[in-house]
Amino acid sequence: MKKVPRCNSIEVDRVVHKFLVGDKTHRQSKEIYKILDQIDELLELARSVPDTSEVLYDVDENLKDGALCYHSERLAIVFGLI
Repeated sequence: MKKVPRCNSIEVDRVVHKFLVGDKTHRQSKEIYKILDQIDELLELARSVPDTSEVLYDVDENLKDGALCYHSERLAIVFGLI
């Protein structure tokens, strides 16, 4: 098995669902993003600060936060929780 860079997958009911960073092509993406936004609000209230030191993009710090918020692993995990 070989991992595709920037892609994560999860198997639910014998169906593999693949996610890319910021992916909105999944049929439940609206629900996934709604839950992610709720999680991020709770993390912000808890004063959690994301570690952007490993983000390789040469971009503004706010954009790095966004890349982490909608990382493919997070999308796959939230879909699995749904």
